[in-house]
Amino acid sequence: MDIRQLRYFKEIVDQGSISKAAVALHMAQPPLSMLLKQLEEHYGMLLIKRYREKWTVTEAGKVLYNHAVQMLNDIELLDVKMNYLKQGTAGRVRVGVSSSCVHLIEQAIKDFSVHYPKANLHLVKADSAKIERMLYANEIDMAIILMPDNIHMYEMVMLPSSPFALAMPQKWYEQMEGESFSLQQFSGYPFILLEAMEGYSMLEEIKHYLEAEKVELNVIVECKDIPLVRQLVTQEVGISILPTIAETQRMKIRYIALPKLNTKIQPVLLYKKETELSPICTKFIELFK
Repeated sequence: MDIRQLRYFKEIVDQGSISKAAVALHMAQPPLSMLLKQLEEHYGMLLIKRYREKWTVTEAGKVLYNHAVQMLNDIELLDVKMNYLKQGTAGRVRVGVSSSCVHLIEQAIKDFSVHYPKANLHLVKADSAKIERMLYANEIDMAIILMPDNIHMYEMVMLPSSPFALAMPQKWYEQMEGESFSLQQFSGYPFILLEAMEGYSMLEEIKHYLEAEKVELNVIVECKDIPLVRQLVTQEVGISILPTIAETQRMKIRYIALPKLNTKIQPVLLYKKETELSPICTKFIELFK
């Protein structure tokens, strides 16, 4: 049994006779008659009862016909999907994104869904260190994270960076007097401190800055997750020093620049150098370039 035999049998049933099927298939009638005989011998049952000008598809013939239709449809669908894959308009894209970089992919996801509706985008959110481990283990195709120290094994697309600044609830800011502020003014405020993240030196840079400015902060919470710290500031739990990423513009936070603090976060899109990406993965990366 092969696909050709199924296609010919389906045509015989659809046309209602071997002679009409031969015309539709642009072939001679005897080979089709031989094919039907071979199928019946293979299964040991009549598939079509034939008597002069009359014929009837048997129960066995109906079963074979239904399976032939299903299998031929599946093959046609497979051909379509393989063509989409070849063209780079379908397939699966596995992307890991850190919590601090989620805002960078929102527009890309929208654009991707519009331009490649047949593609499947699988997102994983975790901290940057875990996402990098997943990339190294080939559990994802690419990572959108803060730039790690060890980048020699990756291809990289630089994404917009964000400097750190003093973040405080908008309401608190409005209650302050004057337009110029010194960091010392905020010594008595409850402070939410970003904890050190594996492979990143931002916390040490911030601590050195505070020491140089001779500022002692009233630390009430320590947290590694930038979005969570941002949310706590929004809820007036305290102030913090955070990157001024675009997402915060939608939240009730006011940023005060810290000119002497040169620390910033540098998000990147990474994928392994030795990995051959699928065409649809390449199309996703192009959205960031």
